[in-house]
Amino acid sequence: MKVSILSMQRVVNYGSFLQAYALKKVLESKQNSVSFVDILPGKKLEAIESSNRKKRYMSLLKRDIRQILGQRKQKKKFSKVYNEFAKKYLKLSDEKIFDIKSDISIIGSDEVFNCACPSPWGFTTQLFGENITANKIVTYAASCGSTKIEDINRFNLQEDIKNALKNVNEISVRDENTYNVISALTNKTIANVLDPTFLYNYEEEINNIKVSEENFIILYAYPARFLDKREVDAVKNFAREKNKKIIAIGFYQYWCDKNLILNPFEFLAYIKKADYIITDTFHGTVFSIKYNKNFCTFVRESNKNKLDDLLNKFNLQSRKIEDVNNMKKVLNTQIDYNNVNKIIQAKKDQSIEFLENAMQGVKE
Repeated sequence: MKVSILSMQRVVNYGSFLQAYALKKVLESKQNSVSFVDILPGKKLEAIESSNRKKRYMSLLKRDIRQILGQRKQKKKFSKVYNEFAKKYLKLSDEKIFDIKSDISIIGSDEVFNCACPSPWGFTTQLFGENITANKIVTYAASCGSTKIEDINRFNLQEDIKNALKNVNEISVRDENTYNVISALTNKTIANVLDPTFLYNYEEEINNIKVSEENFIILYAYPARFLDKREVDAVKNFAREKNKKIIAIGFYQYWCDKNLILNPFEFLAYIKKADYIITDTFHGTVFSIKYNKNFCTFVRESNKNKLDDLLNKFNLQSRKIEDVNNMKKVLNTQIDYNNVNKIIQAKKDQSIEFLENAMQGVKE
């Protein structure tokens, strides 16, 4: 069967690549031919763009010049590594492809429904099911990210989204907020499934990767969000107490002992070997859970929807950091992964069942 995936595979981010790659591999394991479709540009919502410019300006005012210059330099190198890797493993071409005639088109995973936030493509109804040439359209583990139904109403996007969703045959989302948003816009049945990174084991890709580092903590956090001196000091103090190095991966943090630019599979190998993970990202938390690591997650207002839901799914609310004074206590508390792994397996089975059912009855 010919399958097209409409996702965020060109976004330079480990999570973006690894979720797209995982879904591709799972589908290919069922003897499907898989290719990726790019996001068709839509309209810019000026209020969102203006708000974003202000936020970027304010964050620059707060950041140390070392952070700004270091991040610019690292971002360029990371983009090169990422794009070469995406071409090789996702088979992306230099020229963007906005539609492919396919038997089934899958929208997702990642924040494909996060329409009330700044993006290079703006608001596009393609991500909700329009302008797609396929015999069947489904969504898999789609997320609204920080977008709530109030945001969609404020920007008067309800009717456009409702009409686009009429083209979608089956819907699945990955968090409660997205479930609530889409429920308000359609009366279709909605499944709640796992991010595709939980469905694939990556063992073949990372087994032969050697990690030379020892005794280290991984900090995987967005640089513009990790600005509070109290958070920085707490991480450094904890590392000194445990006699560990702090290694920042992907996103530059000038105050860490090392900043590494790794390819996505090397990233996973480092996650698996780390003694502790400190993150404020969705996929940093996902891979900490997947590989049974001792971790904590800083929850911000911008990612509260998805991170609260993710931690709740696995009864790991105790790993959430909203007050930095609790970080040491959290990291000194071991996680009982026996129960967590049972939850992962049960939800993984349900998620694969959704995909298999969605693939049935498709005209080739």
